[in-house]
Amino acid sequence: MTDKIQFKNAVERYGKLILNEMKEANITCWLAGGALRDYFSGVPVTTDYDMFFPNEAEYKKAREYFRAKDCEVKWESDKGCKERK
Repeated sequence: MTDKIQFKNAVERYGKLILNEMKEANITCWLAGGALRDYFSGVPVTTDYDMFFPNEAEYKKAREYFRAKDCEVKWESDKGCKERK
């Protein structure tokens, strides 16, 4: 029973970003990495969220989207970036 509740909570928590916010901005992406690991391990989330994109065009749309929301670029390379609100 706890696993079902945890999964439902994860869908609500992370779905808001991917299924609502990114979908409304017409950006295709998915989450992975330490934040999801921590969440499903039942420990406090102390790391960032890794977002992945199917192609460079989607990545560029996401960069523009976050910059329009005044996110601060922490680092950037030709393979990715880290931005914080």
